[in-house]
Amino acid sequence: MPTARRKLVINEISLVKHPANPAAHVALFKKEEEPMTKSTIHESMKKNAEANRREGETPAQAFARYARTPEGRETYSRYRAAPAPTPVSKAEEGSPFPPSESLGEIEKAAGEMCLRDPALTRQQAIACVAKARPELYSRYREEMGRR
Repeated sequence: MPTARRKLVINEISLVKHPANPAAHVALFKKEEEPMTKSTIHESMKKNAEANRREGETPAQAFARYARTPEGRETYSRYRAAPAPTPVSKAEEGSPFPPSESLGEIEKAAGEMCLRDPALTRQQAIACVAKARPELYSRYREEMGRR
């Protein structure tokens, strides 16, 4: 049964003509700062399946066959226990609207509001600024009407 070694130190790797176990598969991973996520383990499983793919076999069939091996079952159990990747939000920098003086003031006030209340999204903060300072919003609408 495959075993995951955590503190293995390799001093030398030698290539020999007749290996002791030609069917053995060894996967070496560099130490990472972050723990291995589901996506990195899945990629590893796909690479192992592709490396052992038989002629005429589809990638999905090779993956299924690999998952039934003892090594594949062990890797799959680590896959299930691994943390999901951290969701990445899309950057909300910049404005889709042409620059204007009043829009700059609105965005500055919205940014300050977001700093005070981190639960607010940028859009919610802009709506709050427009409601709290209607004169600024009116000036912005006038500027946009002139363009």
